Amino acid sequence: MTFVFTGILESIERDDAVNLVKRYGGKVTGAPSSKTDYVVLGSEAGPKKLETIRKNNIKTINEDGLFQLIRSLPARGGSGKTGQQAASKKAEEEKKIKETAKEMEAREKAAEAAGGTPAQFQLWTEKHKPTALKDIIGNKGLVEKLQRWLHNWYLNAMGCSHH
Repeated sequence: MTFVFTGILESIERDDAVNLVKRYGGKVTGAPSSKTDYVVLGSEAGPKKLETIRKNNIKTINEDGLFQLIRSLPARGGSGKTGQQAASKKAEEEKKIKETAKEMEAREKAAEAAGGTPAQFQLWTEKHKPTALKDIIGNKGLVEKLQRWLHNWYLNAMGCSHH
């Protein structure tokens, strides 16, 4: 199924909604067309998109409709091509996680060899802290917002609104 998101979503960040659709084997495009199955309509949708939706008679749903649609899908994407793609993608993600864990273990051993604190005596938060933004799992938009806030921490802490 092909989805288009338009307008402001209320209960989920757009990146998270797009990732949710992709996780279940859906495709997301930027603009509605005759090939679009659903438009997830948020508030303040653009008039041009609304016109295209009307002209092509495309089904529109809100966020709750999207969640309902996902709940009604067969487990693990079903047995067809989409299900196989979803299983393959999940296996790929698991492989990446295992590779990252191996890299972290290698870094710990290298740090120990260089005279650092042995891994078994480190705090969990120190041992597993992310070393790059890509290591952080979660809502990318919120992570970036937090990063900006922390970058400007001194100004934020002092209550300065300029700069």
